[in-house]
Amino acid sequence: FDINIDIKSNDEVGMLVEKFNSMARELKNIEYMQTDFINNVSHEFKTPIAAIDGFATILKNTKLSEEERLEYLNIITDEASRLSELSSNILTLSKLDNIDNFKGNKKFFLDEQIRKTVMLLEKEWTNKNISFNFNLTNMSYYGKEEYLMQVWINIINNAIKFSEENSEIDICCYKNPEYAFVKIRDYGCGMDEDAKKRVFHKFYQGDSSRKGEGYGLGLSICKRIIDLSKGEIHVESEPGKYTEILI
Repeated sequence: FDINIDIKSNDEVGMLVEKFNSMARELKNIEYMQTDFINNVSHEFKTPIAAIDGFATILKNTKLSEEERLEYLNIITDEASRLSELSSNILTLSKLDNIDNFKGNKKFFLDEQIRKTVMLLEKEWTNKNISFNFNLTNMSYYGKEEYLMQVWINIINNAIKFSEENSEIDICCYKNPEYAFVKIRDYGCGMDEDAKKRVFHKFYQGDSSRKGEGYGLGLSICKRIIDLSKGEIHVESEPGKYTEILI
């Protein structure tokens, strides 16, 4: 893919050469992306597998107290769950990357779906005593309901995760004659410019202190779902102040 044909002409041959060179560059980029993706997957799998292996070995020690045994078993269970979630997210992303559009779309209400998502995440936000400010216009939408649900779960869960205790999250949805809009804003740690540019990249995690809470695939999945829904997703943020996702 490093080949570059150096022919300058304005006829059909020149156009063909230009397209050929462009194709070679794009294929090279895809090759790099695939290699990077495989390397990241391998790295992310190693951590939970090593933890499961290590603590399973420790459990062979018959002199452990019952308290220690339960602690190590809980760690193994948690790591197994993380491994299962990682596998599921990779399969979802792989499936989404291999389709061009959604089939079997149907009409549903976006505002109702968002309310349902918040209820599903009740345990997460009650643990941090987070309150929600809703401004939801009654709004029907024709699309892939189960995938859009995954978008709200990922984004609202992120908003909860990166919010401080006793804070608030704003959610509003509205429409114009052409588009439906959803805004989700938290008042947590925020992001710098570098994080904003890379937040939708696979495996990117801006806050290293929370790496144990996810694998950086959630927003990549959201981006792909929104792309397939012929929509757009944007992020605005200030470090230490807020993060707002607009879809």
